[in-house]
Amino acid sequence: MATLLGLVNKLPQTLLPGRPGLQIAIAWANCLLQRAQPAQTALDHVRATLVSVADDTSREILGEADVVQACIDVYGDRIDRAAILVAPYLADDPSYRPWPVAVSSNIRTFVDIHTFAYDTAKTRQQWANAFHETTHGPFPAVYGRCFAGLAAFAQLDLVTAGRLYKEAVVLARGGAGGKSHAARMAGALLGRLYYERGDINAAERLLEECHELGAESGVADFMIATYSTLARIKVLRGDVEDAWSFLNEGEEAASQLSLPRLSAAVDHERLRLHLDLGDIRSAQNVLARQVEDIERGDDGIAMATRHYQLAMRARIMSAQGDYEGALRLLSEILQESSSVAWRYAETTARVELAVVLSLGGDSDAAIRAAVPALVAGARSGLVRTMIDAGPELLKIIRGLRDASRCRRWPANLPTVPSDYLYKLLTATHIDAGRAAIPIIDRPGERNPPEEPLNAREIDILRLLNCGLSNKEIARSLGLTINTVKWYLKNIYAKLGVARRGESVAEARRRGFLP
Repeated sequence: MATLLGLVNKLPQTLLPGRPGLQIAIAWANCLLQRAQPAQTALDHVRATLVSVADDTSREILGEADVVQACIDVYGDRIDRAAILVAPYLADDPSYRPWPVAVSSNIRTFVDIHTFAYDTAKTRQQWANAFHETTHGPFPAVYGRCFAGLAAFAQLDLVTAGRLYKEAVVLARGGAGGKSHAARMAGALLGRLYYERGDINAAERLLEECHELGAESGVADFMIATYSTLARIKVLRGDVEDAWSFLNEGEEAASQLSLPRLSAAVDHERLRLHLDLGDIRSAQNVLARQVEDIERGDDGIAMATRHYQLAMRARIMSAQGDYEGALRLLSEILQESSSVAWRYAETTARVELAVVLSLGGDSDAAIRAAVPALVAGARSGLVRTMIDAGPELLKIIRGLRDASRCRRWPANLPTVPSDYLYKLLTATHIDAGRAAIPIIDRPGERNPPEEPLNAREIDILRLLNCGLSNKEIARSLGLTINTVKWYLKNIYAKLGVARRGESVAEARRRGFLP
């Protein structure tokens, strides 16, 4: 694509606008490189040249121009007219070339996913397979499998999603090469799925590869998978600075490409991380960047953007002790997700509700909210959605594990498989040994709160109070990062806290800090 555009730039520019066939190629190349305006300009040339021509060739080129237009739209995360633009290519017996039919089926599948027609999306891709197989190059087939996988993931069918993503990766690597545009898009979705199922190493390998090749490609779903998931992995690896770096890149991509959903997704992760580090003021600043008046829309793109924003508000409210306000917002997310059978979003909303209910002291309601989510998680293989929810949900999981072990399961609630509960708790212990934000999940294992801090621990607390990162603390004190982490774990244990901000507040309360 870049080579084509480079060659075109060497041609006499005055001759190009009147060449509709060449302009279509230019439009495709710019579209797939996320250059929306040059792609649109090329389409404008096509339409201006052929507006008064009525032969079959011209009609075919104009029809393909509509397909490119729809592709520009979905790359811009807009679906209001995409289905209409590609409709002629989706007849029962289309007489068009396989390429525009295959691409049109993928565009229409994207619309299906984001209008919650998940079964239709999967059926449409089954219909499109014949056109994918006869199209030159793997690109449409890769996209088709990725989109069918997104539909399955939304329904919490992670087995089918994983199979489709793997097929997409194999097709992309075999037909276009391991470093191709297609391979990195498919790899991003497969990496996200590996992460969700708890295979952090495989997820990191794939996502790092996708990021190295350039993540700003394809639809917003690919970019969200790359930036958000890599940031979470880096936190688990103990490197907050790398996590911030990925989120900053995602924020820049969202701004350059004008993608509000990507912006909201990245800011959602930024706000989570600020709160996990105890920095509520920075979290509030992140929220302020999102639109004040959350616009309502009927499609899944608008709903997802709004849900990210509502979830951010709910997290801030919860951090400030306004549990009722947070519950109202999270209940809205749950109701909307349930009404359109968006099972993944419904499950994550239940998890967030359970956390806030637990923080607010209503443990019975928290359990009632958590159990259906855990049942869905056990059935589908969700791991990180549960673990990443934090200590409050893990407290519920531990209580349910003990209830299962003692045969005192809460009445009138479905049973969660005990091996799934053990799997979540085991993964949590692994996290606790390496994460940048240490996890203390057994209060009984903490050292007595009256145990004094030594001079080095107080030095580290003072630097924490100044907002320094682990790397900056290590550099300031002449220590290694691992040594700083070791001191932090001791500090958290002695103070009986689980987070950086909490340690500063508790140390100040006890008189260790002014």
